[in-house]
Amino acid sequence: MGQPISERHIGIYRRYLSVYEQEVYATIAGKTHLEAGYQLDHEAIDIPQAEMDLMLEWDDRFRAARLDGPGGHIVFESYRDWLVEQREIRKARGIWTDRDDPKEFPVGHPAGDIIVGFRSKKKWRDHFSIKRKYAR
Repeated sequence: MGQPISERHIGIYRRYLSVYEQEVYATIAGKTHLEAGYQLDHEAIDIPQAEMDLMLEWDDRFRAARLDGPGGHIVFESYRDWLVEQREIRKARGIWTDRDDPKEFPVGHPAGDIIVGFRSKKKWRDHFSIKRKYAR
């Protein structure tokens, strides 16, 4: 069941993220965070590109690996993948076009997987041989 609106989770990241992790966050998402009207507790830091690439790869692997774990989102992700495939099938049959796209954000956005939050890239789902799962 849902819970009433509460402020109890505001600032909870301070308990779970180290100062370094908060600085990494400021580096990666700080600009967007500030543009949305939020403040940052820490400044961005200089992260060498090789280290940044490694962090992003770990994040991609982690997202995929936890999909079918306890509390994972494999059912949701499987359904979204199925919807995307249905659009492609309809396009191939000529009964659907990009003009018909409802522009559901972030479908089609280059960073759609990340915007949704817990999506994982197909590359890693395939790498870990994660099978789709559907629920009724």
